[in-house]
Amino acid sequence: MGINEKNFFKGDKIKSITTINKFKGIMRELIKGYPAYLYFGIFEYFFGKQASSVINFLEEDGIIRVVPSTLNEPVRYRVTSEGIILATAMTQLDYAEKMNNFTKIIIFLTIGTLIFAFVQALVTLWF
Repeated sequence: MGINEKNFFKGDKIKSITTINKFKGIMRELIKGYPAYLYFGIFEYFFGKQASSVINFLEEDGIIRVVPSTLNEPVRYRVTSEGIILATAMTQLDYAEKMNNFTKIIIFLTIGTLIFAFVQALVTLWF
């Protein structure tokens, strides 16, 4: 059997995957209350029917820890140290992307200023 290519995205298309944006927001919320708070309902709200599989996936990878619940209690979870590392890395990547855009703007403005200064110097020499 071949791999379904619809499940893969090019690197520049990653922002079109809404799941990643949802996940980044959830991880930011989870680290705000670490280690004091247990959370419930966040994954269920954002992922709907897929929430249980997302929670199981994250627990298997060590990103969150599911707290055993009694009957009629919602599933509660807490971010782990690996989850904090992941959330921090995702935040740093967002910051790096914003700084990259800022750097491009600064370079553009610098080149524009140099061109303006060069033209002004040429005009001064001719007249």
